[in-house]
Amino acid sequence: MPGLAWVAVGILTPILVALLVWLTAPRSTNRVYLQTGIPSRMWRRYRMLWQRGAATVAGWPHLVDVALGTRRVATGTAPAEVVWDEGRATLRRYDGPRTHPEPVLVVHALVTRPWILDLTEERSLIRRLVAEGLDVYLLDWGDPAAEDAGRDLEDHALTLMRAEQEVLAISGAERVHLVGYCLGGTLCLARAAAWPDPFLGSLVMIAPPIDTEVRGGIGGVLRRRALRPVLALDQRSMVPPSLVRESFHLLRRRAIETVLGRIVGRVEGREAKDAYAALARWVWEHRPLPGALFLDIVDLFRENALWHGELRFEGERRAELSRVAAPMLLVIADRDHIVPAASSMRLTERDLAAPIEVLASPGGHVSTLMGRWGREVVWPGMAAWLADRQAG
Repeated sequence: MPGLAWVAVGILTPILVALLVWLTAPRSTNRVYLQTGIPSRMWRRYRMLWQRGAATVAGWPHLVDVALGTRRVATGTAPAEVVWDEGRATLRRYDGPRTHPEPVLVVHALVTRPWILDLTEERSLIRRLVAEGLDVYLLDWGDPAAEDAGRDLEDHALTLMRAEQEVLAISGAERVHLVGYCLGGTLCLARAAAWPDPFLGSLVMIAPPIDTEVRGGIGGVLRRRALRPVLALDQRSMVPPSLVRESFHLLRRRAIETVLGRIVGRVEGREAKDAYAALARWVWEHRPLPGALFLDIVDLFRENALWHGELRFEGERRAELSRVAAPMLLVIADRDHIVPAASSMRLTERDLAAPIEVLASPGGHVSTLMGRWGREVVWPGMAAWLADRQAG
């Protein structure tokens, strides 16, 4: 019995400590939590050892996948040239026929790598847009480091606008068309609502969170009263990649199920296996998230700030949806478990200054980009819509 008692103590103690830490942690998103002294950094480092360990255990099928030697095929291989950089962010211009005069700037989500836009040669939104003669650029936010912990949502919006200006200077065009995925789409919309510039030719948003009071998806995680944002910050005031990854897995273990499907041999055919290997790599290899950006995202979802016109940049510059002057295409996924389609569709209910059209896909948040419905519905529909918005 004494031995069992010690085992019980060993199991219960860390659980009780974790509960105590959670109960005493604040719900606030105050930026003061980005500033840490030596004791705070040491405590966060110790705490993160446990949290990262728990995240690794939660993602155990991926570890099995790696151990089995699944091929890690190259991703993001469409020919391109880096034409501009700012801090961690880079701007790539893709090689292609460029038969349309006005450039298209693709803005990836703020929390994942952009490979999903160019997963393999056969499953690449980027390649399809290029093949249609569009002059395509990609804004890649890069891998943030400790010195980027203070970069917030406004910093990313300003980087986006500087990238737009660079695209216009390189292409020699008078207008640029934006294509944003997930939070990248929300950022593009917020930027257009805060700075309604005439050189924005059109705006395509793929599964953007807009009305964050709609139930479900990642909004349900970020609005949850149990969420203590400070507990997601490590000793550098960054959110580690493992926590970002597992927060998505909390919604649905689809990625884990996919890995298990590979383990039991349900993925057949070379093209499908290559696509699986690339997707498994994309799912596993997340980026850290700057602490200030994370706190801003939490506030955005908690307060539904963009929808209510309370999102501000540069002090008192409001992002007002009614001011968006560029034509919009809203791409939604009917089975999206990360951003419910209803959250995006709420935009169609607003009194807008510009026309908005909807392109619906039967797929999910990721399959809309690289799966069957992406290739058959979204890619051709989006390419045709962008081509029709070209000047002349």
